Amino acid sequence: MKVVIMGASGMLGSMVLDYLSRDSSLKTVATVRSREVLGKMQAVYPAGIEWRLLDAERCSEEEVAGVLGDAGWAVNAIGVI
Repeated sequence: MKVVIMGASGMLGSMVLDYLSRDSSLKTVATVRSREVLGKMQAVYPAGIEWRLLDAERCSEEEVAGVLGDAGWAVNAIGVI
């Protein structure tokens, strides 16, 4: 099953990602806001996570739909403070 975690670099999203990435039966897709954050997250988390860029403040509905694709589950952990 494919699970998308939107906002994977935040406090909630990173904890959800940490937990779900341990389950080898899941295909995990994680979104982050910028390339800078993407590089940091890839250095910390294991291979096997599919990373996507998605800036919630500037994206369209089509971009969100593209990230979600055929996911069985989506976790919205996006929070802009």
